[in-house]
Amino acid sequence: MFEINIGNRSGINTKPIIIKVSKVGCWECVSHKCNDSGYIIVQYKGKGARLHRVLYEKYVSEISAENPFILHRCDNPKCCNPKHLMAGTQADNIKDMVSKNRQAKGLLKHNSKLGPVNIIKIRQLYKEGLTQERISKLFGVNQSRVSRIVNKKTWKHIN
Repeated sequence: MFEINIGNRSGINTKPIIIKVSKVGCWECVSHKCNDSGYIIVQYKGKGARLHRVLYEKYVSEISAENPFILHRCDNPKCCNPKHLMAGTQADNIKDMVSKNRQAKGLLKHNSKLGPVNIIKIRQLYKEGLTQERISKLFGVNQSRVSRIVNKKTWKHIN
């Protein structure tokens, strides 16, 4: 374990940042709590800031408008090891998420109206000859959604 000084000149007396190094080299803060998204929040320059962003600026580079996101190579939101961080765009962040299969699927999506049982039934009804329009009315969704389900454009992870 070690302590990091982020040079807080806000006049606010903040507690020290204590870091524990994991087996894979992640720097995990053990002195501060995570927010709901799993990121460590610290007082910096008079306001709350995500620790990984603060340490990226301190040890790597200023965060630019062209690459305003700080991505974790290790996929650990608690990690603030500058070697595990890289700057990028929102598109880079989304591409990284999809490439590592971390995106919300099925019922985890905020706007999902159907569950796995419904998806299996929709595909079964379609194979039995019901039209997509009829199936859409049975399940209270539009025909284009049924089309995406039966053609496995969505819910690909359900067989």
